[in-house]
Amino acid sequence: MSLAPASVAPLRVLWVDDSDEALPRLREALPDLARRLERVDEASGLRQALAERNVGVVLARWTSARLAGREALRLARLPENDAPLVVVLDQGDDAASALEAIAAGADDFVRIDELARLGDVIALAQVRWARARATSVGDGDAVDRLVEANEVLRAVVVDLRGRARTHEALRKSEERFRRIVTTTMEGVWTLDAHLATDFVNTRMAAMLGYTPEEMIGMPAIDFVEPANRDNAEQRIEERRKGVAGSSELQLRRKDGSWVWVRMESQPMFGPSGELEGALAVVTDLTERRRAERALEETEAQLRHAQKMEAVGRLAGGIAHDFNNLLSAVLAYSEVAMEALEPSHPVRDDIAQIHVAGERAAALTRQLLMFSRRQVLEPRSLDPSEVLESMDKMLRRVLGEHIELVALPGPTVGCIRADRSSLEQVLMNLAVNARDAMPDGGRLTIATASVVLDEEFARSHVGVAPGAYVSMSVTDTGTGMDAETRAHVFEPFFTTKPVGRGTGLGLSTVFGIVQQSSGTIWVESEVGVGTTFTAYFPLVEAATAPPPIVRTTGKTEGTEAILLVEDNDQVRAVAMDILRRHGYRVIEARSPGEAILICEDPREAIDLLLTDVVMPQLSGPALARRLVALRPTLKVLCMSGYTDDETIRHGVVDADVAYLAKPFTSESLTRKVRDVLDAIAAPAPS
Repeated sequence: MSLAPASVAPLRVLWVDDSDEALPRLREALPDLARRLERVDEASGLRQALAERNVGVVLARWTSARLAGREALRLARLPENDAPLVVVLDQGDDAASALEAIAAGADDFVRIDELARLGDVIALAQVRWARARATSVGDGDAVDRLVEANEVLRAVVVDLRGRARTHEALRKSEERFRRIVTTTMEGVWTLDAHLATDFVNTRMAAMLGYTPEEMIGMPAIDFVEPANRDNAEQRIEERRKGVAGSSELQLRRKDGSWVWVRMESQPMFGPSGELEGALAVVTDLTERRRAERALEETEAQLRHAQKMEAVGRLAGGIAHDFNNLLSAVLAYSEVAMEALEPSHPVRDDIAQIHVAGERAAALTRQLLMFSRRQVLEPRSLDPSEVLESMDKMLRRVLGEHIELVALPGPTVGCIRADRSSLEQVLMNLAVNARDAMPDGGRLTIATASVVLDEEFARSHVGVAPGAYVSMSVTDTGTGMDAETRAHVFEPFFTTKPVGRGTGLGLSTVFGIVQQSSGTIWVESEVGVGTTFTAYFPLVEAATAPPPIVRTTGKTEGTEAILLVEDNDQVRAVAMDILRRHGYRVIEARSPGEAILICEDPREAIDLLLTDVVMPQLSGPALARRLVALRPTLKVLCMSGYTDDETIRHGVVDADVAYLAKPFTSESLTRKVRDVLDAIAAPAPS
């Protein structure tokens, strides 16, 4: 496109403005004149450009501060100058500004937000300018000049209108493409020739946890998992060679987590065949991968259950045959011992045979338990009561280097099981945990009422949704790796040295739980600890539970106790019990009140007795605050919940004593006395 006849030198377009800000928009509106577009911002520059006599049109910004449209009009309209002038109005300019510009001699005007019609405006301005010049000259040369200008401008108008239609079609196409790119559920990612990000849509940025602006300029390789970067470099080289491809890989998110994606990418080349970058369409596969992993775990559980069932049948058959053989061994050895005099030299040998037979019989009983073929006497019982009744026995078995935290849940409900078998489950798990903590540690045993939903049932083979009672045993021992966890319930599998175990302890636990219509799962992490959780179906409560046997001893004292409890009734009954036993009790209704009391140095406090779940601040968090103020303060937390944070994740890490609600006078004062006595105990030298 040209604004002058072919015989005339290409005309220049002058843009009068203070800055280059609008130049890209002008070049877009006048693509054929982009190279002829020049900016001037001072009167001297405009005079010089107009003096060269090859200016096709002057575009002046009406509100330009340095060389406003009014001054540009005055200079362009000087007798020695010969060029039309179009005023460009800002969005803030009103109609009066347009009228003022035309009155001052402008050939036409256009608003800055309507530059798409700038070509048409220039063409019409040229016509008006040529007509005015022909009229003022009044001779034939001027008329010929007007005709010539009209012919040229007619072609210009046709061309510009065609380009305007093309530009509008292109604009609509780009807008449609932009909507598609921004609304698609796939990630769109383009890279430059150096494989740095030059565009991502919102979906792609969100997939990686960024905003689109944050990702611009970031190298694509920075998002690839280090272990996969060699493969990624190979795929990048393939794109450089023009090979498209698809791959599944992990990309790092902004928060450090990883997302699985499928990336379909292809190179982008310029007009001359040079590599301009790459385009990738990215699909988030994280949920699919998670579902696949869940399916794999379910299949693995099913295979394990089938294997355990087969091993159980084999073990049961072996135990049955062994019992037949051992019956003869034990019976005949007893007959032989009775027939021999006590001083007979062979009698001791036969006695050893009898002892070995009894040990073998004990092993076969364990095999029968694992294979779920032993005779049980199930009845309705409360697991919390069973746990409480075994407290002293468990402490003796664990030894002084293991701290036992018993959290029997209040009113968790009843299960149907053989009491002695359930006690054996607890004992076997406790012994197993003790052996996993040779240097000492903490063992937490808790019972709770839970409801297992459909999602849990789908991911755990053999579990039906419904109400259950859970019994969890958590240690802070050495933990297990995935391979050990996969075999932990198999008979004769053990990680202990030869002679230290038969490998039947956990398989016995598995069999007892299964025969009680329950299920058991293990969670473990090497170096952190292990949690065994057994789930038993909830049944109707026992009509006459056996009485709870409690120990006796000193429960009185004179120490000062800070009691923090937001429930008025619980606080009142605890305060009354403690005062009846001689203690001085300072009550606090909230954590904030307790902090104020402790900040008073005149108040002597020996023990903090606090609820766990309170508004504003939890009991353990309050304890940390107060111990920081008073380092010698001892802490006893009481809770009506068995799923506290201390056991919810499988490993106990809170070094505090616990009292389960509901408490009795004896259990409260006994626990308080135990904590205070531990305070008074001399430290080991």
